[in-house]
Amino acid sequence: MNNLTRSTCLILVCLVYVICFQNCGGTASAPADQAILAPSNPITALTTAPTPAGTPLPTDTALSVNLSSNQVLGGQPVTLTVSGGTPPYQYNLAKGAGKLTSNTYQTTFVSELAVIQVIDAMMEAVNVSIPVVAVSNPAYTILPNGTAVVRNCGPGVTLESFATGPQNVNALIAYDYCLVLSRAATSSEISMQAGRINSGGDSPYNILQLLVQTSEFSTTYGVAQNTDSQNQQVVFNLLLFRNPTVTELANYTTDGYTSFGPVLGTALQIMDEVSDWNTVQPQEVKANNQYFAAVGG
Repeated sequence: MNNLTRSTCLILVCLVYVICFQNCGGTASAPADQAILAPSNPITALTTAPTPAGTPLPTDTALSVNLSSNQVLGGQPVTLTVSGGTPPYQYNLAKGAGKLTSNTYQTTFVSELAVIQVIDAMMEAVNVSIPVVAVSNPAYTILPNGTAVVRNCGPGVTLESFATGPQNVNALIAYDYCLVLSRAATSSEISMQAGRINSGGDSPYNILQLLVQTSEFSTTYGVAQNTDSQNQQVVFNLLLFRNPTVTELANYTTDGYTSFGPVLGTALQIMDEVSDWNTVQPQEVKANNQYFAAVGG
């Protein structure tokens, strides 16, 4: 093969190589005077904005509420336990005479159907009904600040057991301490108070009135921290197991009991003119009448 033929073959091979390289996906530098065009449909990355710190994340479970007791007696607290939904939860008292503190509802002594509304972070709401049954001679006294003073009158001793037990001076004094101070009387206290009654120095009513004036009464029921109307409520709850009516609160002033102060004045008002004193505390009434019959009063 001469040199001309060899050169021609080499040129042809090079042309074939360049054509094949371009058509088969190879790359080659663009001429200096030719701009490189961007693809007509570029791929755009999909991104998700981060969730701000502290933002509650929704859950797939429904909001539900359980009560610590399905049969709530007046004077007892009931606690709501929430599950599902999206924490944190809010608690609102929609209806009720008691006091709601966080997820605990402190009942009073009245019968009622209280309603608590629970709302989660996603604003899902559930209304919870709490039926409260009033009881006589309750084991609790509810203070205006919502706390409960529990009567502890001795092992197995309740106000009912005094009412159905022996009716004598010693039993009446023990009952008064349990009723007014929410504790058992000591043997020396019973002996001292019984001596005063038996000697004609004090009536059963006077013993009760003395107890509401003690410093122990003031400390136990927070008298100094209460308003006058709140102290009236405390005395009504202790002696009649209910709150005073609007009329009874007004009569406390109009009938002249204010000079004795809200605690003693309310106790005197109850014994003098509140009608259900005779039916709620018959042992007190009977013992006092017997005393005055004996001393000729």
